[in-house]
Amino acid sequence: MEISQLLLANYLPYAKSTIMSRAIPSIDGLKPVQRRILYIMKDMGLIDGDNAKSQRINGQVMRIHPHGDSSIYEALILMSSGYDGLNVPYIRSKGNFGKKYSRDLIYAAPRYTEAKLSPICNELFDGIKENAVDFIDNFDATEKEPTLLPVKFPTILVNANPGIAVGTSSNIPAFSLKNVCLATQGILKGQIKTCRELSEVLGAPEFTTGGYLHTSEQSLVKLCETGKGSFVLSGHVEVYSNQIIINEIPYNTTAEDIMDHIEEHMKDNT
Repeated sequence: MEISQLLLANYLPYAKSTIMSRAIPSIDGLKPVQRRILYIMKDMGLIDGDNAKSQRINGQVMRIHPHGDSSIYEALILMSSGYDGLNVPYIRSKGNFGKKYSRDLIYAAPRYTEAKLSPICNELFDGIKENAVDFIDNFDATEKEPTLLPVKFPTILVNANPGIAVGTSSNIPAFSLKNVCLATQGILKGQIKTCRELSEVLGAPEFTTGGYLHTSEQSLVKLCETGKGSFVLSGHVEVYSNQIIINEIPYNTTAEDIMDHIEEHMKDNT
């Protein structure tokens, strides 16, 4: 087979599939593995009941996500309260789940940690048993899984969810849950009609590690108009005569990265 025919027959369908399912989150703000974890945990009764061992959750999720327990557990960690990566964590965790701001703090094995759904998840599943969303067969057609979750608020704007696939990627910033809900109400009531009015209600993106976001009103309006934009994040420090205390760091920076740079500059006397 010629290489052009091979690309058209095999690679392009694969590229399209990954772009649609991984590069850009679905309208419920979730990727397939995240949606499957939350759905199975709801099915296990972990929204009102006690915690369950993460290893048990892994095993149950593999019923509809046959890509290995490590990928499931890593996705679970990123949605947990212990990891501190989401403005509104979907999973309440118990044990060592690592930290968003640490490169070297390794999460514990799933047999040692526990998890359950956060109360906010009640707003993700309301109506799921009442034909609110479509269900499809899982990978071996032995059970059904939802194509989307019937979320009650724009989760895609509340929790940061980067994605990457073939030749394209996305990185949607997170905004305040309150501001997102107010903006949604304003649009539905016809009170918000322009991108400038929307940006005034949404405000600037917010991140769990704190710090300062440096941008302008024009940049935020452009972000709402085009979906594209950039801004600068900086940390917060307290300077004393004999020490510098770093209280907050930029979202995509780790404490170890900062220490490495400090050590490097100390060696260079800069």
